[in-house]
Amino acid sequence: RQDNSKVINTILRLLLVKEEMKAAVARVSKHVQYDAENNVVSCLFCQICNRESPGTIYYEDDSYLVFQNIRPAATCHLLVVPKTHYQNINALEVVGQSMGRQNFSAGSGVFDADNMLHVKVMKDMKQFARIGFKNWLGEYKQSHPDEARSQALSDDMDLQYCFHVPPYNSVDHLHMHIIAGVSLNLRRNI
Repeated sequence: RQDNSKVINTILRLLLVKEEMKAAVARVSKHVQYDAENNVVSCLFCQICNRESPGTIYYEDDSYLVFQNIRPAATCHLLVVPKTHYQNINALEVVGQSMGRQNFSAGSGVFDADNMLHVKVMKDMKQFARIGFKNWLGEYKQSHPDEARSQALSDDMDLQYCFHVPPYNSVDHLHMHIIAGVSLNLRRNI
């Protein structure tokens, strides 16, 4: 009888913990869990950045990660993700414009668009996209030399850079797509 009560108490504690965890996550949107105050609780891309989920990484620094898209739309389909969580491109622009206005009103007298967060992040993402692509291409040429030649994949080729604008973004974490090579079934993959 005493053993049964211990088991029952353990089960009740586990159920209580499970309910508390459910309450902590108020909503889930596009692979991101939010709490009641709309703070990020869990994010797929943050997990990849923190090495809590797998990803094939082609470039990383303190601020960005470039990794392979799990559902590629072309031979090369990489994602550039800032390690700082921004919900999407609209959120980044709002933060960036706000920071630019604060710098201007703080007495600089110059509204410097190049130093605004959203402009800087876009430039950085494009730069790191090129580095990630070169790293990907080196590996691809070694493992698929005939395909790389037939598709004319080269370090200096034009790349397609794009963002999804809400509500068409697939993950609620800002990310830039880098696409090169032969297009796969786009309708299915993007």
